[in-house]
Amino acid sequence: MTETPDHPEPILHPWTLSAIAILIVNDQYLKYAYTSWLTGKLSDVAGLIFFPILLEPLLKSRLLAVWFTGVGFTMVKLTVLGNEWYNMLYQQFFDLVGVGRMMPLVMDPTDCWALVFLCIPLWWIPKQESMK
Repeated sequence: MTETPDHPEPILHPWTLSAIAILIVNDQYLKYAYTSWLTGKLSDVAGLIFFPILLEPLLKSRLLAVWFTGVGFTMVKLTVLGNEWYNMLYQQFFDLVGVGRMMPLVMDPTDCWALVFLCIPLWWIPKQESMK
C-alpha cells in the first residue's frame, strides 16, 4: 500500500495553487473588466507567492528563489531597464503560448510593499526536503 504524503508538492500547496488561480483570473479578466489599483496589487501579491516556488527547483534553494524573486520584483518596479526587460520576456511568453492577453507590468515604487508576501513561500509553504 502506498503512503499518501501529509504535504503536497510545493507547487501543489493550497497557497501556491490559490496564487496561480488569482494571477490567471486577475490578469486575464479582472484587470480588463474592473481596472483599479486593487487588480494591480492582486497580481503583485500572487506573483510573489508562487514565483519562488517555480524557481526553487532551478536554484535548488527556497531562500535563493525568494531572494531572486524579491530583487527581480524590485528591479521591475523601480528601474526602466528592469521593467522593459520583464515586459519584453512576458510578451514573448504570451506569443509562444498563444493563449491569453499580456497585461504590462507598470513601474510603481509603492508596489514594493508587497514584498512582505515573500514570507508565505519562505515560511508557510513546506519545502520539498521537509516533506520526505
